[in-house]
Amino acid sequence: MNTLLLVDTSILLHKAIYVQAYDGDPVYTFWEYIKSLKKITNPDHIVFCLDDVKMTWRHKLYLPYKAQRPEKTEEFKTFKDYIEGRIKKKYLYEVATDYESDDFIGSLAMQYPGRVYIASSDLDLSQLVSDRITMLKFKKGKYEEDRFISNGYEVVTPSYIVNRFGVYPSQIPAYKALAGDSSDNIKLPIRGLGGVAASKMLLLYDDIPGIYKHLEDEDFIFPKFKEGLIEHKDQVDLFLELTNIKKNLCTSSLSKILKK
Repeated sequence: MNTLLLVDTSILLHKAIYVQAYDGDPVYTFWEYIKSLKKITNPDHIVFCLDDVKMTWRHKLYLPYKAQRPEKTEEFKTFKDYIEGRIKKKYLYEVATDYESDDFIGSLAMQYPGRVYIASSDLDLSQLVSDRITMLKFKKGKYEEDRFISNGYEVVTPSYIVNRFGVYPSQIPAYKALAGDSSDNIKLPIRGLGGVAASKMLLLYDDIPGIYKHLEDEDFIFPKFKEGLIEHKDQVDLFLELTNIKKNLCTSSLSKILKK
């Protein structure tokens, strides 16, 4: 079975430039990460997924989406432009105009007819994880020379998701829609509704339609949330749409891979 490595390039750029605080070289670090990922996954193909514009379809649906994130520094923009210039000369890549790189990662992962590894630290992507698709999550922590080569990743599998969030990978969008996600600036105005309650409802009722189907049951698991869930159903549906990664985008890189 052939293997595809998908690189969440924006995440890795941030990870690499972080080493400057510890006297590291971000350009060297970026390519050493790529070298280590290639060694771990032995890919037949590698695709770099790049973010292009700030305003995506998610921002158009929900203006506060990621609005709390600070503007990129000029230093970061210069580093990003340099690395992306190198990538475009040598590798397959997708530029996420109007979409996010997550949407291209999701589409490539689901449409590629083989083994897939996703290199990222964005657990939104964990909804894609399966027996065929594995996520290599960059670990946090102080930069140490060669640390990222030997033990700089966590292997995210379906069991990892169940153990961490209490739900299955396919339930992650619903989990985040209900529990909120501070990194994306989404949160329902329902007091007390967090990760624990969200995971218990989803394990009992499967998905958000299932929750609303049983909302008026006398033995509904969390009666204190009934009123809020009814009042804010439109927002729940909106957040569910925002947290679902696209899986059906046409990608030039996959077309090139399949032609080989």
